[in-house]
Amino acid sequence: MLESSYGRYPIISGVPDLRCPSNQENQSYDEIVPEWGYANPTENLMQLLISAMGINSSDIEGKRVLLAGFGAGTELRLLEYLKPAEIYVVEYGMFIRDFAAKYESTFAGKVKFYIGDICNLPFPDNYFNLILCSGVIHHTRSPELAHRSMWRVLEDNGKLIYGHIYQVNLHNRRVVADRERFAFHLMELGKAKRLLKLYSIFYMLLVNTRILGVINRKIFRLPILLELSGKRGESFKYYFDAALDYYLPKYRHAIYTEDIFDWFEQCGVKAVKTKKGFIGIKKGSG
Repeated sequence: MLESSYGRYPIISGVPDLRCPSNQENQSYDEIVPEWGYANPTENLMQLLISAMGINSSDIEGKRVLLAGFGAGTELRLLEYLKPAEIYVVEYGMFIRDFAAKYESTFAGKVKFYIGDICNLPFPDNYFNLILCSGVIHHTRSPELAHRSMWRVLEDNGKLIYGHIYQVNLHNRRVVADRERFAFHLMELGKAKRLLKLYSIFYMLLVNTRILGVINRKIFRLPILLELSGKRGESFKYYFDAALDYYLPKYRHAIYTEDIFDWFEQCGVKAVKTKKGFIGIKKGSG
C-alpha cells in the first residue's frame, strides 16, 4: 500500500490506484477498451502518427516521458518504438491493471503504470521531459484543468504534445447533441450496449446502401439516427467501437481550436498546430 493524506492507496497487479478513495471504482472506459482489444500498430502506422503529431524522435529517445491517458495502447506502442528511458502511463480506468499484468514481461520495468487523474497528476513539478496526450483530454471532466496539470509536471523547455482532440465541427456537434438526446452514458450498461449495437447495425446498413449519403445531402437527419462515421465498407465492429467511444464515456467535450491555443497562451507560450493536434514548448525559467 502507498500512504497519502487520504490514507492508503491500493496496489493491485503492481499498479497503484492514485485516485481519491471515494472515486476508486469502475469508469466508463473499463467497459469500452476490453470491447476494443489492445492495439498493436504497424510500423507504417507509427510513422504516420509521428509525422501527423509533429513528434521528433530526439525529444523522446533516452528521456522521461508521460503518457497521459492510455486508450487502447496505440500511443504506448509508439513511445516504446521511439526508445525513451522511462514511460509513465496515467490512466483513469482500472482496465489498465489487466494490460499491465498481461504485458509485464514485455516492458521489463521500463514502463510504470498508474491509475490516476490527469486533472490532478501525482508527480512533482517539472518532472517530465515530454508529455503525450492523444485522444484523451476531451474525455476528462475539465480539459483546461487537465492541461494545467500536465503543464505543471512538464520541465522547462519540455514539450506537451496533443493528438486527436475532438474539436468543434459538424460531426462533433451532432455527437454532442445525440449524447444529450439519448443519454446512453446514464443508462444501465447492458441496456446501453444493446441499443448501441442496434444503432450500429442500422447505421452500417444506411452507409453501405448509400442511403445515408442521400440523407446527408438533403441535410435531413432521421430522429432515430446516431452520428457515427460515414466510411463505407467497414465491419460492424468498426461502427460499434465508434459508438462506444462517442456515447458511453461519462464526459465527451467538443473543444474549440481557439480555446486550445488559449490554454497555452495562459501558460505563457504559443502553440503550434500539427496535422493531428497541437504542440507547446514550456519556456525555461532562465
